[in-house]
Amino acid sequence: MEQPSTNPNPTSTPASSTEPPGQDYDFPTIYDAWRPHIFLCKETDELYHKNKDVVNTITKRVDRAGFLAVGCYRISDKQSPDNSRPTVLISVKSEHRRDWRPVVEEVKRILAELEISTAHVMIYRDPK
Repeated sequence: MEQPSTNPNPTSTPASSTEPPGQDYDFPTIYDAWRPHIFLCKETDELYHKNKDVVNTITKRVDRAGFLAVGCYRISDKQSPDNSRPTVLISVKSEHRRDWRPVVEEVKRILAELEISTAHVMIYRDPK
């Protein structure tokens, strides 16, 4: 479960690449107080076979200021992978402040262009 955020500019931008704003509240985009449980993608995930294309396109088209890492994983708020979701995870420096919404929106566009409709996007502010 998500812990209270210390982010001065929290956002409720939906994480889903296919759902319009307001329909994915259980999976907010920016976390800075909660450490997600990270698992490998399954072979049945759309992200699994397009991982390299997703990461390469993001690193070429998105301003990477503040980025620590970019990858495709399954993310869950529990230690079990059973309820995990295919997700593009971008880990960012805790001290780097910027509006992450344009990054999320560009990643969603990239996912749509690559015909990946089941992946979510998460910006994770690394606590150091």
